[in-house]
Amino acid sequence: MQDGHFRKWVMSNDAETDRFWQQFLNLYPEKRGVIRSARAMLRAMSILQATPDEHQEIRMWENISARTGDVVAEPEKVPELNVSRRYIWQWAAAASVVLALCFLGWYLNGFSTERASHTYAAQVEKLHNELVEHVNATGKLEKIVLPDGSKIELYPQSRVSYAPNFLVEKREVYLTGKAFFEVIKNDKKPFIVYANRLVTQVVGTSFMVTSTSEHEPARVAVKTGKVKVFTISAYHKAGNAVPEETVLLSPNQQVYYDPQRDVLSKTFVPEPAVLKVPEKYPEFLFENISVAQVFETLAESYGVSISYDAATVAGCNLTAPLGNEPLFRKLDIICQTIGATYQVWGTEIVITGKGCNLH
Repeated sequence: MQDGHFRKWVMSNDAETDRFWQQFLNLYPEKRGVIRSARAMLRAMSILQATPDEHQEIRMWENISARTGDVVAEPEKVPELNVSRRYIWQWAAAASVVLALCFLGWYLNGFSTERASHTYAAQVEKLHNELVEHVNATGKLEKIVLPDGSKIELYPQSRVSYAPNFLVEKREVYLTGKAFFEVIKNDKKPFIVYANRLVTQVVGTSFMVTSTSEHEPARVAVKTGKVKVFTISAYHKAGNAVPEETVLLSPNQQVYYDPQRDVLSKTFVPEPAVLKVPEKYPEFLFENISVAQVFETLAESYGVSISYDAATVAGCNLTAPLGNEPLFRKLDIICQTIGATYQVWGTEIVITGKGCNLH
């Protein structure tokens, strides 16, 4: 309702704004309920501005008379009736606006309360058991050892809370800010990190969580093992169990959370690390090696998916010392050599081009 572009669409519905918002609803159908409520409230609150003046009211009644065949008395002859109609118009308009504002207040208050309950402070406050809290007010990393032996590297201006002794069923940690976790494996006790509106559940792995507030985008990046990430609202709806709307992350993968759209987006970390050194090409030194074999080596070494047309690169060989170059720099060199390009789609790398021996 605060967005000018949205208000323009509701009030004027011109072709440009209509095209934009229809496309928005196609991309995010889960927002239809919110859009519908916002449209209704905006229209209700515009009633006061739409109340007809005296001249408009006379013309309206003349049009009614013309359509029904009745004769409308001259306005000056029935002043009381005009006044009554005007009071009715104004009362209806005011009542509609009051109802709309009450509904808006109720809606926003409920929305704010729901969001407030998802903040670090609210989550920690509602727990009845005593928690240990670490606040890193320094300018360097602070290392913390948890009751089960798991480790946390807490970044500056961050804080974390946990029970002195983890519960029997699960190990729970509350975070706001940024921290790197190295979790000791325990299949019987899942390790859960609540970071404002984001929840991360693991059995045993290492990963980074960044969530500075409930209003800012959050991120979870995996270094080793597998991680499940979901929103806390989905978690509560599922009865504090892993919901269906869960993103599963593997090493070199990350998920971004957009709090405005309430959407999780899965992609690669900015600089994927080598997960497995290739035995045949330990230094990534390729001498007259087929490009298909090079792609397979990179995919296995970095744990990524590389899609390409095998027929297109069938006649392409590569000689290049790729060494310690980052993954995407390696791909730049290969694609420049064979006249191809690559794009990253989520967690898949797609190679396209004519091929080095094709024209």
